Amino acid sequence: MTLPGRIPIFYRLLNTRNDDQSAYIAKLEAQLAASQKKILELKDYENQPTCSSVILKPNSIANLQQNQKFEEMKARMKKMEEEFEKLRTRTSSPPAPDFEALQDQILDKTASLRVSEKENAILVSKNVSLKEEVERLHREMESTIIFFCF
Repeated sequence: MTLPGRIPIFYRLLNTRNDDQSAYIAKLEAQLAASQKKILELKDYENQPTCSSVILKPNSIANLQQNQKFEEMKARMKKMEEEFEKLRTRTSSPPAPDFEALQDQILDKTASLRVSEKENAILVSKNVSLKEEVERLHREMESTIIFFCF
C-alpha cells in the first residue's frame, strides 16, 4: 500500500482517537459538574441555620473555647476546695508533745550510742589485733617458703 492509500487509514485512526479522547473529556466534565453541584448544595445546606448547629465566627469560637477553659478551671478549683475541706475536717489538731517521753527517748538513744561507741572501740582493737596476726602469719609463711626453696 502506498502512502496516498494509507492517508485515509491515518485519518480514520486519528478521528477514532479524537472521538475516544472527546468522550473521556466529556465524562470528566460531567464528573466535574456533578462535584461542583454537590459542593454548592453542601454550602447552601451549611448556610441555612438549624436548631442543632449554629455556625460561629472565629471570634465567637475563641470566646467559646475561653469560656470552656474557664469552666474547667472553675470545676477544678471547686474540686480542690472540696478535697481541702475533707482533709481539714479529717485531721484533728495534734496532741501536745509529751516532753518527758521525748526526753526519755533522747536519753535512751544517747545511752545506746555510748554503748555502740564502746562496742565500736572494742571491734577496732580486735580488728587491729587480727590485722597484726595476719601480718605475722604472712611473714611466717614467707620464711617457711624461703626455707623450703633452699
